[in-house]
Amino acid sequence: GGVGRVIVDRLQVDDGSQGRSKQLSVGPGAPTPMPAWVFADGRRWSGTHTTFVVYNPGAAPAEVALAVRVDQSDEDIEPLVATVLPGEYARLGLDEGGRVPLRSAYWAAVQSRNGEPIVVERVMRPATDEERRAEAEDASALDDPHDEAGHGHDDDASAGTSSGSPSATGTSSSSNDADDPYAKVERVSSSITLGLPITARQWIVPAGGRDGFAASAVAITNLGDVSVTLTITAIADGQATRIAAFDQVTLDPGRRTGLALDGDLPGPDAHRLLVVEADGPIVVAQVVLFDQPVAAVSSFGAIAVRDSVASMPAAVLSRASSSPV
Repeated sequence: GGVGRVIVDRLQVDDGSQGRSKQLSVGPGAPTPMPAWVFADGRRWSGTHTTFVVYNPGAAPAEVALAVRVDQSDEDIEPLVATVLPGEYARLGLDEGGRVPLRSAYWAAVQSRNGEPIVVERVMRPATDEERRAEAEDASALDDPHDEAGHGHDDDASAGTSSGSPSATGTSSSSNDADDPYAKVERVSSSITLGLPITARQWIVPAGGRDGFAASAVAITNLGDVSVTLTITAIADGQATRIAAFDQVTLDPGRRTGLALDGDLPGPDAHRLLVVEADGPIVVAQVVLFDQPVAAVSSFGAIAVRDSVASMPAAVLSRASSSPV
């Protein structure tokens, strides 16, 4: 037989049971295992359940850790660790012990500490009744379950985030998130997201054709050990226009910011794309919400420009958490 190249997708059907939306989820397979995977866009709501699934296709055990950094919070979250045996997988639960506050926006990294290559997906779905009860118990154990610290609100204009949409990718500093479009959709729909195993200095985001979207946003995380200067340019019909809120702004190490695509952007919607550029290693993801005909959410990596691609930093876990692992 011959040797060639193939493209593989994963399709998953949700039957709509237990109050979830009936939907079809389509995502790419991983072309190769890598030592570290980053998820630039994430939220945690009450009534949802998030798990990072780590697969080890190699011949030796992988010692893995999950580190999470919540937007606009200096609180250190202790990483989750696990040993994944060869040919097996492990689940790392984001919601375990209430360590990540509700109504939080975050980014996360999963890394093999001994260098064994792995593949990581994030599964976000509506919580079961049992998980909702455990969540309520975790909340009641906190001194102040509605503490605003670390809930993703970003008033720092230098980070380029719209003040009208904390982190521009969902979450509200209010204790009542019933009207938040991200919360409403993600409480009834499931999503499966493959992480990003590389960084780059330049990314392309298809941002046109938003008819029917309930909301859409771009999330950007700085994985370097120094601040980066960030610029976002909208290109439509051959015209390039810089986004005013992201014209040479500073993003600190390990921090995340975002741009909501729901407002006015330069150029015709149907023909628009965004170019995200920085002078250091960043990762960029996009999230899209639909509320008709059924609620659905899709989160995926942007397109890295080949000449700007770089390997994931060896110390990527330390960008999210200073706790030893």
